[in-house]
Amino acid sequence: MNCCSEQIKSVIERVFADQLAEIASRLSRLTVKGETSRFVVSRMGSTGSTWLAKLLNSHPDVYCSHEEVASRVYPATECTGEDVLRFIQCFASDTKHGAYQAIGDVGSLWTSHLVCLPMFRTAVLLRHPARLLRTRLTVYPVDQSFSAIPIESRVCIRELLGIDIHYLQPIDQIFLLDLLIFASQIRILDEVDLVIRIEDVQEVEECQSTLKALTGLDYDRALVENAVRNRVNPRTNGPAQISQIVEGFTPHQREWYRTMLSDVAQRLGYSLFDDLTFRETPPVRANGIRRPGFTVFLTGLSGAGKSTIANALMRRLLDISRRHVTLLDGDSVRQLLSSELGFSKEHRDLNIRRIGFVAAEVTACGGIAICAAIAPYDCLCKEVRTRVESAGTFILVHVATPLRVCEQRDIKGLCAKARAGILPNFTGISDPYQKPADADLTIDASCGSVEDEVETIVSYLIQTLVILVAPFVKLGHCNFIGAPVLLGF
Repeated sequence: MNCCSEQIKSVIERVFADQLAEIASRLSRLTVKGETSRFVVSRMGSTGSTWLAKLLNSHPDVYCSHEEVASRVYPATECTGEDVLRFIQCFASDTKHGAYQAIGDVGSLWTSHLVCLPMFRTAVLLRHPARLLRTRLTVYPVDQSFSAIPIESRVCIRELLGIDIHYLQPIDQIFLLDLLIFASQIRILDEVDLVIRIEDVQEVEECQSTLKALTGLDYDRALVENAVRNRVNPRTNGPAQISQIVEGFTPHQREWYRTMLSDVAQRLGYSLFDDLTFRETPPVRANGIRRPGFTVFLTGLSGAGKSTIANALMRRLLDISRRHVTLLDGDSVRQLLSSELGFSKEHRDLNIRRIGFVAAEVTACGGIAICAAIAPYDCLCKEVRTRVESAGTFILVHVATPLRVCEQRDIKGLCAKARAGILPNFTGISDPYQKPADADLTIDASCGSVEDEVETIVSYLIQTLVILVAPFVKLGHCNFIGAPVLLGF
């Protein structure tokens, strides 16, 4: 049975409870000197941290150390939690005499420290776990530095996989330790300001955005282009494809890899057995503020297909995004939030305002709101847009299904009653529907499938950088390759 993310988080937090409590207590008393912006990046070995640190240092107003703790404990080949805490205290007090606008470090802190440092900009650097493991298997026979396995890690591996690593060969022990370390990063996924995948920042615009999100400064495009073209510290040669790398593991290693990481890898944006499927990067904070979410607002006649599209879109966004998705369907909102309202213009306006208010709150918290409502009056759509755009991004989709098609779909016979005068104020028949003048997308749901309509919306979200995806994302019948990622609004 595969380990789920929540199980891994629970085991790690229970087994390491004393250490985590000590870290939180010590860092709660940390004092930061000066006004200089500070950033810290945690990573596993062989993620490309040397390359990132070199690139960060290329800005004249940025000072970035790399694996500073390892330098400080040399010639020792292991460091302790106390070593890292002492470094953090020094890092927080060293202003570099005000010579830099941003001071940072890549590679010295553990993930457990990041969540206790709200005064710093925090990031975790990732690389596909198969590539990390391949490098470890290649390097470990000749270099065992920083490879001690704590007793707590042994306990976690035993509880999660049912394996006592004491009886395994050293190479398998270190393989399992690295699996656990990679999986443990799921604990801080929603706590850090920025998740950086080294595969993503090989695209120049995204790399520039990542650097600015860390430092608050702009990096010259030509400089970044040069860095992207030139690797630093290549430590292994071998198969380029993930499937080939995994095939090179032993049968036991492949099984451990699948069991430990099947859920975690997907949450962190990786497919275990190929290079192609990446998910949206999680919300990040620019200048210390979590990146806002967005609202997709579908408006159209009764029977246009808004609810059907909205439900399918919700499933699609849950599949490609780590954000929370909230569906605000007009009928459900009327039952739960607006049950006292009728269908006069005043009551319809109030209902739409309530939907807009909830959508704006979801957006401000970094989530996705999908709204499906008739919203017949253009002025109210504009009002909702203004409210939501104060919190994030608003996308208005006009589901422009013709009235005749909507009437054909009317299994409740409401349209017929409206034409007979039994139902007053029925939008499109006895009450006007004002086509939105500023719709971002217009979809005729009488043509094509629901899947096609959803992909039209998702494609728009990606092309306009509302959804931030990695370089290779499968999208229905088409692939968007090299889509740039913007890391803040």
